Amino acid sequence: MIENMLNQPLKVMIGFDQVESVAAHTLIHSILKRSSQPVSFMPIFLNNLKDTYTRSRDPKQSNEFSFSRFLTPYLSNYEGWSLFMDCDMMLRVDIAELFVLVDPDKAIMVVKHEYTPSTKTKYLNAIQY
Repeated sequence: MIENMLNQPLKVMIGFDQVESVAAHTLIHSILKRSSQPVSFMPIFLNNLKDTYTRSRDPKQSNEFSFSRFLTPYLSNYEGWSLFMDCDMMLRVDIAELFVLVDPDKAIMVVKHEYTPSTKTKYLNAIQY
């Protein structure tokens, strides 16, 4: 299965916020610069999903893709594996290394990290909840 996946473009969904457009392009560049495999990118941009994602923006959302990230399986036609990344991330290694870690017995995989906010606001002065 993993070998089969690496013979096709790796699917990367990017949470896109108009305020962070440059960050999204920087992420794409960081992936392309190091990737040993073809990569297919899909920005999750709410302006392009008006018929699919109709929820009003919650004031507690710090960016446009806080909830739309959960459309990743739908936008991938529920086929194969896709990686969702926030637009303000960067890769310093080959993205194929992440796809090799896929566990075919799982429907979804996430990275959990311990985090205790040290401030009351986060990026772009959004309130930290």
